[in-house]
Amino acid sequence: MKIYTYILFLLLFTNVGFAQQDSTSSKFNSLTIGINLGSIISVGTLSAAGYDKTELRMKHLWNYYTYLTFRKKNSFLALGPSIGSKLEYYDNSIYHIKSTLRINGFHVTYQHYTKPKKEWCDFFLQYHFSFISDNLHGFDFLGASYKPKVNYRRAIIENVIGCGINLKIFQNFHFNQTLGVGFGYEKERKISSGENPMSPGQIQYSDKSSQYFFPNISMRLGIGYSFDR
Repeated sequence: MKIYTYILFLLLFTNVGFAQQDSTSSKFNSLTIGINLGSIISVGTLSAAGYDKTELRMKHLWNYYTYLTFRKKNSFLALGPSIGSKLEYYDNSIYHIKSTLRINGFHVTYQHYTKPKKEWCDFFLQYHFSFISDNLHGFDFLGASYKPKVNYRRAIIENVIGCGINLKIFQNFHFNQTLGVGFGYEKERKISSGENPMSPGQIQYSDKSSQYFFPNISMRLGIGYSFDR
C-alpha cells in the first residue's frame, strides 16, 4: 500500500509543478517534465572466484520502477526508485514473496534521442545505472540441533548501454521499450552465529563475504506521460 501511496504522491507533485511552469523563466520553456512506470527484466551469469561453476543469475530477474523524467531537445533524464518483491532468507536460500512489494534501490537513466523534436516514433540511445540492496535475517539448519541465526547482506550495481524506441499512444501518453547489454557487480556478506551443539554455552560465529562481476542482458517496458502544454 505504501508503494501505491508514493506513486500517487509523485503524480500529484509533478502535476502541480507543471501547472506552475508559466511562472518560471523562459529558458525552461523547452523542458518537458513527466513520469514513467514500467518493469525491467535483467538476466546475467555469475562466476564466483574459486568456483568453476557458472550459474544463471535469477536473484533480481524482475523489478518495477517509477521515474520522474525530464526532456530537453535530444536529452532525456529519468530517476526514481526500484521496486521489487520482498525477500526472505531461509536455510541458505533466498525466496521471493510475490504478493509483497518494497523499494529495494534506485535507477538513473540517460537517453539521447536522434531528433530534438518529439515525433510519434522516437529512437534513442541509452545508459542505465541501477543499485539494489538487501539486508535479510533468517536461519540456517545445519543438523537437528544446530540452527544458527543469519544476517545476509547484498548489494548489486549494474551498468547497461542499449537502444530503444518511444511510441506515442495518444495525446501525451507514450509507450517505450529498451534492450541493452552491460555488466554488473555483486557483493555478498553472510554473518551467522549460534550455540555450538558440541559445546553448550559456546557461541559459534562465522563471517563470510564474496564478490562477483557478471555480464547481463536487460529489457525494459514502460508507459509514460509528459506534461506538455
